[in-house]
Amino acid sequence: MLTVITPAAKRDLTTLDAVKLELEVTDDAADAYLGGLIGQASRAIESWCGRVFAREGLRETVHLTEPAGTLLLSRFPLAAITSVTTEAGSLAPALYEAEAETGMLYRLTASGARSVWSPGRILVDYAAGFLLPGDEGRDLPPDIERAAILAVRNAWHARGRDQTVRSEDVDGVGSFSYGLPASLSADVTDLLAPYRLPGFA
Repeated sequence: MLTVITPAAKRDLTTLDAVKLELEVTDDAADAYLGGLIGQASRAIESWCGRVFAREGLRETVHLTEPAGTLLLSRFPLAAITSVTTEAGSLAPALYEAEAETGMLYRLTASGARSVWSPGRILVDYAAGFLLPGDEGRDLPPDIERAAILAVRNAWHARGRDQTVRSEDVDGVGSFSYGLPASLSADVTDLLAPYRLPGFA
């Protein structure tokens, strides 16, 4: 079970300034609209990838029915492990180690060798996720931000079109057909594929 203890102040994967630069928009008349598109695109990217990218403080409860060589935490990359508590009590930091990029948590012996996690309940308090564009020290991968910008750009250029129409005839011009668009286009999902969780493919 995963509980968010400290929610991210924002989860937008790009900034208004970056989007306006992409679209060559120089006034603020559409700022509110673009801000809404940024939020929608960011949520769509989270949904497609099956994960939240913004850094948050978390508490995860794991119930082991048998010994395990590693715990795979739900969120990554790991920024910090605050505490690890087993049924025997709180573990000293020297008794566990984590792989930040994968979210894997290992049990260590007193000598520093890797051991196994014993069956039972394990409680892990940690922070995971990226610092987003606009944050000091941002570390969100550039291709994720680029995907968000492209998603906003695509929505911006499609505004006003009736997305429920599959075909239409225009007298004297011709017939036009277009299918219902996916929530995210291929140019966006190609950038996001390396960050998609297994099971969401």
